[in-house]
This record gives sequence, structure tokens and C-alpha cells, in this order.
Amino acid sequence: MKADIEYNDVPVTVDYHYEPLIQGTYFDPPEGGFVEVHDILVEGVSIYELVASTHIENLEEQIYDYELDRD
Repeated sequence: MKADIEYNDVPVTVDYHYEPLIQGTYFDPPEGGFVEVHDILVEGVSIYELVASTHIENLEEQIYDYELDRD
């Protein structure tokens, strides 16, 4: 999946995988509920290797919240 968002006032395109949360039962634990960022593009150029891991984690949280709102 791809999302065009602004991060720190910079327009970026984020290529990611979203796995929705599947609620658990008494016998089965919950599954999923995460976003995994694969690439970050600025004007078509990948900057993934230049972005700190804490910023990637923040992007994953931001996209996960966005996906929860869409569901």
C-alpha cells in the first residue's frame, strides 16, 4: 500500500504493509495489528536508509492510526 502524507512538514510517499488487528478469543490470542514501512520517497527518491529508526516507528504509528480510522 502507499500513502501520500506530510511528515515534519515535508510531503512524502510511504510504501507500507498494513495488517489489521484480528481480535482474540478465549482460546486464540489476537493477531496482526501493525504497519511495516518498506520505503519512504520524497519526490520519487528513496530516503529510507537516511531516516532514523525512531522516525520510521513514528510513521508506522501515524499510518496505523490512519488505517484504524478508515476501518
